[in-house]
Amino acid sequence: MTMRKLTQALSNKSLEIFSVFVLVTVLFLPLIQPFKPGPGIEIIDLLVPVLFIAFFIKRKELNERNLYLLLGGFTVYIFITILVNGRWGQIRDYFEIFKMVKFILVIWLFSHTSAENFIKKWSRPIFIALVVFNLIHYFELFNFNDLLENYYPAGERIPEFGKNSIGQPTDKRMLGFPNNPNYNAIVFLFFTILFIPRKEKNIPISNWAYVYFIIAVFMVFLCQSRTSLPIIGVIVMVHTAIYIKKSWEMIVVLIMSVGLSFFLAKVISNASVDYRLAQYNKTEHMELFKYKGIIYQDSTTLLYNDYDTIVLDSIILVEDLRAYFSKSDPSFVDSLKARKTKNSYMETMLDGSAFESNSFRERLEIWRHLWNMIKKKPVFGHGPYKEYFYSNDLYSENEYILFTWRYGFIGLILYLSILIYLLIKGIKGRHSLGGSMLLYFTITLGISGLTNNPFIHQTILILLAACAGWAIYSNSQRKREVKNKSPEDI
Repeated sequence: MTMRKLTQALSNKSLEIFSVFVLVTVLFLPLIQPFKPGPGIEIIDLLVPVLFIAFFIKRKELNERNLYLLLGGFTVYIFITILVNGRWGQIRDYFEIFKMVKFILVIWLFSHTSAENFIKKWSRPIFIALVVFNLIHYFELFNFNDLLENYYPAGERIPEFGKNSIGQPTDKRMLGFPNNPNYNAIVFLFFTILFIPRKEKNIPISNWAYVYFIIAVFMVFLCQSRTSLPIIGVIVMVHTAIYIKKSWEMIVVLIMSVGLSFFLAKVISNASVDYRLAQYNKTEHMELFKYKGIIYQDSTTLLYNDYDTIVLDSIILVEDLRAYFSKSDPSFVDSLKARKTKNSYMETMLDGSAFESNSFRERLEIWRHLWNMIKKKPVFGHGPYKEYFYSNDLYSENEYILFTWRYGFIGLILYLSILIYLLIKGIKGRHSLGGSMLLYFTITLGISGLTNNPFIHQTILILLAACAGWAIYSNSQRKREVKNKSPEDI
C-alpha cells in the first residue's frame, strides 16, 4: 500500500471510530495480565505502535505544535531524571516515559475528531452503560463485584466496600471500574462537563440535557469523593461567568439540578447505610430485636408495628430508645445516635471535619515525609522510583508533591506549565464544546491533584487527552471558518 493510500485510509471518520474504541476500552475493560504477579497491560498499550505509525504518516497536518513540544520536552526530562539518579537499568521507570508517549499520541488521535460528533453519536450509550454497571456495583447485584475484585485493578478494595475499618456498615463510596471512588468520581465529572447545558444562540436547551446532567452529577456524588464538591462548585461558577449573559434561567436551573442530585445521592446513601446497619445489628445485637419493631414518632408516643426490625428513620429519638431498651448494649445505642447526627463522608468537606479526620492526618504525615526527601534532591528529584512507594505501602495523595519528589522543582515547573497551557487553551476556546471541556477538565485535575494523583492514572490521562484533542480540533475548525469567510461576511 502506497503512502497516499495509507493517508486516505486515515480519514477523520476512521480516526473517530478508533478514538471511540480507545475510550470504551479504558472506561470498561480490565488490564491484561499475562503473568501474575506482573504488570498489567491495557488494550490501548498494544495500539501505541499503530498510533505512532499513523502519527508519522500525518505529521505534516499537526496542529498545536507547541503543546506537543512541551509534552515531548517533559518526556525527555523524565528520562534525564532516570539517568541522573542512576536508574537506567530499572525497567519500571520507563513506563512513565511510555505513558507520556501514549498521552501525546492519544491527543493527536482526538485532534482529528469532533466533540460535537461524540456527544451526538456515542456519548449517551457509553454513559448509560457506565451508569448501569456502576449502579449494579453500588447495590451489589448479580455478583458483579466479584468480577471487579478478581479482574480489575485494586480489586482488594471490594471486600471493604461499604464498611468502616472495623467491618461495620458505613457510607458506600462507589468504586466503579477504576476500583477507586476518587478516580471514579473524575470519570463521571468528565460526563458532567460533557452534558452540562450550554446556551447556543437561539437554540433552546433540551430537557434531556438537564436529565443527563443530573444523572452524571448524581453518580459523582454517589462516589462520595470529598474533592468533587469544590470541583463542581468551581465549574458551576466558571460556567456561570461564561453563560450568565446568554441565559440566566439556564444557570438557575443548573444550580437547582446540582442541588437535586446532591439530595438524591444523600437519600440513597443514607437509606443504604440504614438498611445494612439494621441487617448488621440483627446478628450482632439479637437481644435488641426480640421485641417487635418500634418506631419512635416523638418523645412521648410509642407506636408498635408488626416489623421485625427497628426502622431507623430521622425521627427516632435515641434517648427514648436507651430508656426503653435499658438492658441492650450501650455501645450500640451510642452508635445509633452517632449515625443520626453524623454527616456523610462527602459532607465532611462542608463542616470542616474532613480536615480533622484520620485520613487527612495520615496525608499530612506522608507529605512531611516526602518533603524531607524532596529537600535532599530538590533539582532533579528521585526519578520515577515507583518501587519506593510499593515497598513502603505509601500513597502520595498529592500530584504536586509527587511530581516534585520524582522530578524535582524543574519537573514541578514543567508539570504546572502543561496544566497552565491547557488551561489557557481552554479559556480561549471556552465558547466551543471542545474548548470548554478542556477548561473544565483541567480545572478538575488541578483541584483533584491537591489530594489525589489523577494525572498518573491511565483512564484519567486518556480522558484529559480526549479533551485536549477535541479542543485542538475545535480551534482548527474555527481558524478554517475564519479563513474561508468572504470579505462581505467579515
